[in-house]
Formats: sequence, C-alpha cells, structure tokens
Amino acid sequence: MVTLGRLPDDAWQRMQREREKALHVCFDELKSFEKKKLTLAKPTFFIPGWTGEDAKTWYDDPSPHEFYKPVEYWLDRIITNRDFAKRVTLEKESGESSDIFQFGEKLKNRLLDEAQGAVINLVGHSMGGLVSRAAVYCNKGKPLHVRDFITLGTPNRGAFITKLFYFDRFVDFFEKKIRPLTPQHISQAQSMAMNSPDIRHLNSSDSWRVINERIDNFLIFMGLKDITVQNSPKLRLEDDIPEDIFKAKFRVYQTSGTVHSGRFSITRDPRVLLPVIQSLCGVELKENHNHGFMRVS
Repeated sequence: MVTLGRLPDDAWQRMQREREKALHVCFDELKSFEKKKLTLAKPTFFIPGWTGEDAKTWYDDPSPHEFYKPVEYWLDRIITNRDFAKRVTLEKESGESSDIFQFGEKLKNRLLDEAQGAVINLVGHSMGGLVSRAAVYCNKGKPLHVRDFITLGTPNRGAFITKLFYFDRFVDFFEKKIRPLTPQHISQAQSMAMNSPDIRHLNSSDSWRVINERIDNFLIFMGLKDITVQNSPKLRLEDDIPEDIFKAKFRVYQTSGTVHSGRFSITRDPRVLLPVIQSLCGVELKENHNHGFMRVS
C-alpha cells in the first residue's frame, strides 16, 4: 500500500535495514580502533551550539544506545593523545555576547590561550560552527590557524527557524514549552537567522578570502532528517564563495536519518563520528570505505 507523503512499506523497511547495517559497520570500525588506536594531528577543540554552552552534546549520555555514543566516548577509547582533545564550555562568553561576531571574538581569545599559537582543529555543532567561523575571521590580535574546520549541523547559510525569535509571542511559547532563554540567547538566535546582516557578512567574499588564508580544510556534515537547520549547512558556489576556494577547501557530506540534537543527534551518530575522527587524525576519507554517508561536493 502506498500512502501519500511516505514511501511504500517495503521501501521503508529496506531503508531501515540499510541504515541499521551502516550504523553497525561504522560502530564496529570505531571499536576496531580501540586496539590499533588513532592520533589527533593537531590540538582539537569541540565547540557547542546555541543554548548548549555546557557542551554536554560532546560527552553526556543520559539514554545509552547500542550505536549512538557521544564523541568523548570514542576519544577516551581510541585516541592516543587524549589531552589534545578538549570540549569548550562557553557559559561566560555566551552571557556576554549578543551576536555571532561578539561570541566569535571571545571564543578566539579562549582558543589562543589554550592553543598557545599552535595550528588547531575546530569542530562546531550547530551555532558553534558559525561562532567558530567568526573566531577565525576575527582580525583583532593574532589570527587563528586551523587545519580541519568541521561543522556538524551548522546553519552555514543561516537558520530559517530562528527568524521566529523576532516575534515576542514565539519567544514566550518557546520559553514555556522548551526552556528559558536569556536576552543574549534571543539576540544570538536573531544573529544567525537566514539573511540576517551577520550571516550575510559571514558569507561575504571578503570573509571567505580571510578564512581561506587561515583554514586548510573545511568539512561540512549535515543530516538529511535535520529539520532544525534543514538544507542550510550546505554551502554552495552561489552563496558568494569564490570558486577557487570552494573547490580547494570544501567537502560536504550528507548522512541519511541523522537529526540535529537529542539521543540520535548528528554529534552521536557513528556514521558521522567515524569520518570526523578519522579526518582529525589525518586519515583520508574514502567513500567506498566509510559507510553511511555520501559526499555531495
């Protein structure tokens, strides 16, 4: 039977089996590194997203699942130089920042202190990817230099849903149903809204030229079930990225069945974490080897 708006039952079941197989394969490959180990190529910083300043997305495991584990579960087990990997908590910085550029400047100062001038890797979830990009773009003081700049579910072209935070009635609804917000949270949501002045500035040709000088590789991971940011993570040439930079630096990967946050978040999906950790350790990503995700550019 075919129901309007959904796949036939046999196709849906086949997709579920393929997804389960991919999860199993990637989980097992990650577990294989418990014996042979991997080594991070550079000091690596994990940046949380909007309202997630405590960085729990990188380590918290309130509802354990057979395949879905936070990244620190794997870092503790398979990385030889574990001290190279650090999650960054941003409660203080968030409380002092009303837009992604203010936030980026404060993050940059933290990273400069932590890295002591070394080339680093950055991994940002959701708004954390935008704030990290603003940190790299920031021209105040010494610049950051990044080997692998990785975003997971980041609304690189701005988030359509955060336009709603311009409306007081929606803010009231959100605070009653989801969580309380600070005035800074509301301003940050507006700052990362699709077509906001800050998003347009961050995606300007000038911004990309500066970032190109400071980032070696730009890897974008997006979930095809991520209704929070939808297709916004996928940067394209028509988004004012100079063609030479896009072809030299960018790789975009899509993963089926991956969502934005929660138990089955993109930050916990082994199909995403396998290539992310491998890239951070200098392993070349081969599509016929890393099951469950697809390179689209």
